[in-house]
Amino acid sequence: MSPADVAENLMPKSDDEDADMCLKNLVEALEKAKEDAKKKAEEEAKLKAEEEAKLKAEEEAKLKAEEEEKTKAGKEEKVEKVGEENSAKENGKCTCNGTSANEEKENGSVAS
Repeated sequence: MSPADVAENLMPKSDDEDADMCLKNLVEALEKAKEDAKKKAEEEAKLKAEEEAKLKAEEEAKLKAEEEEKTKAGKEEKVEKVGEENSAKENGKCTCNGTSANEEKENGSVAS
């Protein structure tokens, strides 16, 4: 409450109001201002909590999407690796040490 509001409540509004009535009006105005400030603070806290919850939900959704994308990419990579290994085996090539399985068999040694 501003000083102007206090002065307005202390000044009599009619000839019937005396000093006690003006003080009573001031007390009522102060109580009303206090309640209004409390309601405003509660409303702001509620809005802030809702905004934080919304941001948290968006962040969780973003992280979940990234995780799913990584999982999907990992599965695709595994499928590609298995496909490459199968084609290498069909061609008689070993990808572990760079020599072909057929060469090892011909030389009589077995690579482990």
